[in-house]
Amino acid sequence: MNSLKYLYDIQPKIKVKINNADIEGFFFDEKINDIRNKQNTLYFYTTSVISIGSIARFNNMSYLVMGSENDYNGVYYVYFLEEINYIIKSGTDASSLSLIEGILQTDAFNLSQQTDALATSSNRFSFICQNNEITYSLNYDTKVVALRNFYQITGIDTSNKGLIVFTCEKIAKSDGYDYSEVFEIPISPTDPTEPEEPIDPEPPEPTHIHYITIAGNVRPYKSQTNTYTATIKDGDVVVTDKSVLWSIDNASYTFTEQLATTCKVKAPSTAPVKANLRATLSDDALIFVDYALETRNL
Repeated sequence: MNSLKYLYDIQPKIKVKINNADIEGFFFDEKINDIRNKQNTLYFYTTSVISIGSIARFNNMSYLVMGSENDYNGVYYVYFLEEINYIIKSGTDASSLSLIEGILQTDAFNLSQQTDALATSSNRFSFICQNNEITYSLNYDTKVVALRNFYQITGIDTSNKGLIVFTCEKIAKSDGYDYSEVFEIPISPTDPTEPEEPIDPEPPEPTHIHYITIAGNVRPYKSQTNTYTATIKDGDVVVTDKSVLWSIDNASYTFTEQLATTCKVKAPSTAPVKANLRATLSDDALIFVDYALETRNL
């Protein structure tokens, strides 16, 4: 018998808020201590497709979706959720700091979720968070306030789709920054396998799972202009009333036209030159797709 299907059929279901949508499923009945990163991991079983890097909230707790497995022809899924344990302040100046929630890891200090007065002498930490419009825009000049100290981003890892990992090194404090803690994630004493309120017996509202694909020439000839088309889908249904925003991470490629779901890109005059063309859903910056390009000689 298929293991995920069997578990899903016999367990009572609950609703978990994931990216502000109610997703039905159930938690595995125990926490797993992941020795690799010393974080508590929950297993969430569902029939819904959830993007890696999504934020899940349940019983006043927040989690980051770190990975998944599927079974039974892709109908049943188990997602690995790790507790979000910190909020950093980030930005290029003191007047425009953003709050970013994620998982802070440092060998010099074992974070405790029982106090909002955290301090450490750590000179370096890593921070795992959702890869979204805000975090994607951060670069090596970005300043970070965390653990009552001042840090600068020295490493950026986007190899795991949907997630981004920042390595931060301590630097001298700067005037004008507020170094008070912003650790405000409430900690619930209840077991997250038990809902705080009775489950609504009514069937849940339809869950819209949007995603984007891009079609076009991945190996353009140098100096050639190509057209690229984005297709937006909700499950298996093509969506025609939404649009995308186009961007590219290499300035040697230039846009000659940008429309709702198509664009024209002129390749650079040299080869090989690589770039990532990105299409982001215009009304949800968390939904995007990257399309790898590389020029070739005529």
